[in-house]
Amino acid sequence: MWLPPKRKAKEEWLSRGDAAKLLWVSRKDPRCRLTLPLFILIGLYMGQRKEAILSLQWQPNFSGGWVDLERNVIHWKAEQEIESNKRRPKAPIPKRLLRFLRYARRRTAQFVFERTVPAADGGVVRTSLSDVRHPFASAACNAGLGTWHTRVCPGQAREIQRVPHARFTPHILRHTCITWLLQRGVPIRQVAGYVGATEEMIERVYGHHHPDHLEAARKAMD
Repeated sequence: MWLPPKRKAKEEWLSRGDAAKLLWVSRKDPRCRLTLPLFILIGLYMGQRKEAILSLQWQPNFSGGWVDLERNVIHWKAEQEIESNKRRPKAPIPKRLLRFLRYARRRTAQFVFERTVPAADGGVVRTSLSDVRHPFASAACNAGLGTWHTRVCPGQAREIQRVPHARFTPHILRHTCITWLLQRGVPIRQVAGYVGATEEMIERVYGHHHPDHLEAARKAMD
């Protein structure tokens, strides 16, 4: 069966200045200041996908990963979860991120990114945050990493609504983490194990960011 060629992997990542702007703006928004900054920090420091971050809990479970603050590690794979192509390793928590996770632990009971919804019996049910794409796009636009568009909503009022169009999605945090690690000279094998990727993918997509890229070839010609 004929298959179309794979799309070229995106090589965009955030500079440290852009990442700082994104964090600063997210902390100023009262609607998401308790969730979005932490999501951005985990993405930048741990390099995991959006779904894995949002499903994190504080205890071992069968639906997502969990944060172990006693041993300072994050288990990205759920208990008894079968390993898939999207690998989810156990990784140590960087010290700069650890204190923000401890702050979050005081605010939430079950999920790291927690929200409560009304239950049928009149109580509340704790569940994980479903998505961050819209607040992330809004923060990116406010940080100068996108543009705001306007649209007219249908209906009698025909209100004008501002819609954010960011240059990237939350997956840029994973790209950024991998790129920063390689730029600092971390071996490709360790980067792959830390973020849950294959060495072949890291080498193919990000290998040129490593300071030793093509170093052997250069030395051979010196």
